[in-house]
Parts: sequence; C-alpha cells; structure tokens
Amino acid sequence: MCIFCEIVKGEKSCHKIYEDDLTLAFLNIKQTCEGMTVVIPKSHYKNMFDCPPDIYDAVVKTAVKVSKHYKSLGYDGISILSNNGNTPVGTGQSIAHLHFQIFPRDSKKPFVLINQTPNLERDFNAEQKKFAL
Repeated sequence: MCIFCEIVKGEKSCHKIYEDDLTLAFLNIKQTCEGMTVVIPKSHYKNMFDCPPDIYDAVVKTAVKVSKHYKSLGYDGISILSNNGNTPVGTGQSIAHLHFQIFPRDSKKPFVLINQTPNLERDFNAEQKKFAL
C-alpha cells in the first residue's frame, strides 16, 4: 500500500500542518529545510496525469494556502516541486501518489533540494506547532 494512503487512513503518523475534506499537508520526514511540507490529495492518484481536474485544483489551492501562511511567518518566499511520471524512471517521483513539496525559503540560509543529504536536526513537534494552520 502507498505510504501516503496509510497516512490518510491514520495507519501511519504524520506532523499535520493542514487538512480539509480533499487534501492533507504534513511535514516531510526527510526534510532538507525547516518546514518542508508535503501536500497530497486524500484519494490515491499516481500523479497529475491520472488525477481529475477538480481534485488537482484542490491540491493546488491547499499548496497556495499553506505557502501564503508560510510567507506570513516571515519567510522570504517558497519553492514548490512536483515530479510526475513513471516512478522512479527519470522523474524523481519517489512515491507514486500525487504530491507537492513546499520549501519555505529564507534568503539567509542555503537552499537544499530533495534527495540531498540534509544537514539539519529536526524537532518535528516544535515545527508542527510553528507551521500549523
């Protein structure tokens, strides 16, 4: 079973940032920066190519909502990444469930992409309190 589906069903825990009827946003456990967040649809769709437009729109709206919230916390901006395609052939989509990665950006700190070794120790409970909507 898909790990993101297990999170939606409550079978796996997460540090939830935001949730509505169609989407869920939570901290990435393999963070490369403070507040790195995953936004997913609660229903399983492999990627944007098999996701119905109304669900895709809901995921994008949640990504925008979370991003605006992070900007209000004092970040300079955000970067968003969503790899889509046959997993894992050449796309970088490590989990076959549509998702966006949100990276809160601080101009005073280096930006590290996913799949790079994070050089940060995390207190996910503290970050959840800081970033929760």
